[in-house]
Amino acid sequence: MFTTVVIGLVMLIAPIWILTFTEPIVLKLTIITIFILLFLSLVSFGTNAKPYESLAATAAYSASLMVFLQLGGSGIGQCSVR
Repeated sequence: MFTTVVIGLVMLIAPIWILTFTEPIVLKLTIITIFILLFLSLVSFGTNAKPYESLAATAAYSASLMVFLQLGGSGIGQCSVR
């Protein structure tokens, strides 16, 4: 259970820190895509989740990363909300 918690925290926090210091939008989308595929793989092969449950969890994870992409500006403390 401890391992699951650590992996979950890393999967949520690592992309935020990486995206904060990444500038080109294409690179940000590439990083998000990699984390989404990694998340889907972990949920699909690491749990007993049914396919639709894996898809639902991945969709929620993807939405949270995309929100950060929209809100996270280029650099620390900058926000692109208009």
